[in-house]
Amino acid sequence: MAKKKIRRAVNIRAFAVLLSVIVVAALVIKSIVNSNILKDVVKDSPINEVFENVEKVGINEFEILSGKVYLAPKGKFTMRYNISTTNDAKANINFKCEDEKVCTVTNEGVITANAVGSTKVVVSVLDEKKELEVLVTDLIELKPAKYDPKKELLTCGRYSNEENSLLDEILAARVNEAGYHTRAGVVAAARFWLEFPYRVEYFSENGRLYTGVKGIATYIYADGEGRYYHKGLFLSESKFAELDPKGIKYGPATWGCKIISTPSSMTKKYANGFDCSGFISWILLNGGYDPGDVGAGIIPSVSRNSEVLDLTDLGKMLKSKESVANNKIKTGDLLSTYEFTGEHIALVAGQDEENYYVAESLWKGSEKGHYGAVISTYKKSDLTKFFFWHIDMDEYYGEDGNLTDMWETQK
Repeated sequence: MAKKKIRRAVNIRAFAVLLSVIVVAALVIKSIVNSNILKDVVKDSPINEVFENVEKVGINEFEILSGKVYLAPKGKFTMRYNISTTNDAKANINFKCEDEKVCTVTNEGVITANAVGSTKVVVSVLDEKKELEVLVTDLIELKPAKYDPKKELLTCGRYSNEENSLLDEILAARVNEAGYHTRAGVVAAARFWLEFPYRVEYFSENGRLYTGVKGIATYIYADGEGRYYHKGLFLSESKFAELDPKGIKYGPATWGCKIISTPSSMTKKYANGFDCSGFISWILLNGGYDPGDVGAGIIPSVSRNSEVLDLTDLGKMLKSKESVANNKIKTGDLLSTYEFTGEHIALVAGQDEENYYVAESLWKGSEKGHYGAVISTYKKSDLTKFFFWHIDMDEYYGEDGNLTDMWETQK
């Protein structure tokens, strides 16, 4: 019995000594590795390749592809980013909203707006960090599944200079995200009206920033009266400086403020807004193109071999009946009414299996039953009852950009 106790005590002491040796050995190895002694010893050995690979693990590329994010309360946005590591090593990506009262963000980079305010989303990969600005504002609304053509009309003086500037920023951000100077950028400018809380009225123009072609057509020179051929929104007096003084006839007056519309009355005043071609030319300009402050279309092909006279001259004119039957109408293409006169112009802002969603400025008493700058819904089977011509814009746009047939619904 005494011998067994002695052997057990010896074993315990031996185990303790062995454990101490292991601990010391581990510390020595760690010290050697940190001091690069081991690398010198094995630099000519195959194991050296392992050390070199370990040393190279890191970030090759880390880029946030999204610009500043603008959201309505309860809105969502999925961040776009590009991350690559050396040797295709897997790296954890961490997202954090600095002020979670303003927004939260998932592990997949989906930002949700909680309340009005500004903050930053911090993205961390290994030892690197990137920041993305986020602004939540009630100047815009969540995008609905369909535009409400009966939404409240814009009234005079509704926006301050600062609010106008912020809305201009948001519009530019939407276009840039889709692709400035692409088909998608134009569509984004049209879809901005889904987020804008008000409806801008139809206004028969007092003239254009374009006098026409001598011998073919002559127009009154006017600026900002039924048309607004400038970047951004015409909501505050700060925009008066952009107008050509020679083109001011009865204004200046921002959208929603009343002035005389000479085609309608020489005495009665109406809320300033867009006529049909003024709306489409504004969309094209803000999407990155410069067709000129031209009209809807007088007679198809009248200026085919000269300069652009009308919006119908921008693309290839096709009969809408054939285009609908062959599924040739592309989001971003133009539509024109009537076989010969071409008095109304519109733009396809989206489409699904059953409908076309068309950006247009309609007059009171139109066949659609609503008016103003709107996005109307047309059943595909009924489109040809309203639009005779389809204008294929592929050659004009050149590139599609980040084009989608429908917008992401958030409401």
